[in-house]
Amino acid sequence: MIPRFSTATLDEDRGALVAACSEVGAFTLRLDDAAGARLESTLAQARAFFALPAADKRALDIAHSPHHRGYSEMHNARDWREQLHLGSERSATAGDAAPEWTRLAGPNQWPPALGNDFAATLLAHQDEMAALGRRLLALLALPMPTGDASLVTKLIHYHPQPRAHELRSGVAAHVDYSLVTLLAQDDVGGLELQTRDGVWRAVDPSPATLVVNVGELAEAQSGGALRATPHRVTNVARDRSRLSIPVFVNPPLDAVVAVPASHALPRASNADDVAHVHRVLPAVARASFHYGAAEWQRKGRNIWCHDCCKPA
Repeated sequence: MIPRFSTATLDEDRGALVAACSEVGAFTLRLDDAAGARLESTLAQARAFFALPAADKRALDIAHSPHHRGYSEMHNARDWREQLHLGSERSATAGDAAPEWTRLAGPNQWPPALGNDFAATLLAHQDEMAALGRRLLALLALPMPTGDASLVTKLIHYHPQPRAHELRSGVAAHVDYSLVTLLAQDDVGGLELQTRDGVWRAVDPSPATLVVNVGELAEAQSGGALRATPHRVTNVARDRSRLSIPVFVNPPLDAVVAVPASHALPRASNADDVAHVHRVLPAVARASFHYGAAEWQRKGRNIWCHDCCKPA
């Protein structure tokens, strides 16, 4: 069973929290009543976005944004979903001579039909999750993003399963490329985490509760002491969509991710039936690296898995 914690007792539970992030790489986190109510308002705004006409959503196509912000649809063997990418609201300042990774800082694309409340609610949620993420990183004794931390928020809408069709993966097995990810989800279910022995375990949704995943960047910075959690989603419902909102807490774009001396990162140990897990970093991290440049490889050049994608 995935470990459970509460924001009210995190400091007292630090030892158990570190153990959970080392062995499992994930846990659930119960919010207080006020934060739980804000979370429900955020989920309601996300539902309103995905209820918009298709033309309104596609007007925010991510292809229109040099900053990798906006709407996208993924309908393939690995993914069966639509999503809206958001991030820290910034002015676009990168010039022609600036490094490519500086393009990742910029403004979001917002749906005019939903008015100012939509942007205000989502940005407030992102800021609240960033503050909570920094608190968790401090408890895990990891370097905390300071200044202009790089934040990514996704509103993800997993489509109902097509009828008379075998179940489609909502998102294929992967680990998050983040320090920590704080995930809000509705009550539909479908999220699974992979244990160290390769077994997939369901994470049942609970009201006012987040799922927190350790990401690859924390795994690398800790020299493998913390475990990036493999996870996947399959919406098993034929008549309901599934909604989630992950917030990825990352270093500033100009930061260097310090990696200890060469170390092997933890992998599932059981055998032949373990599905491939998409990862950005190689199995053995050998050197520190520039976060912004690495993030541009992933987003600007679409090299999103070390094993599946190769540089041109």
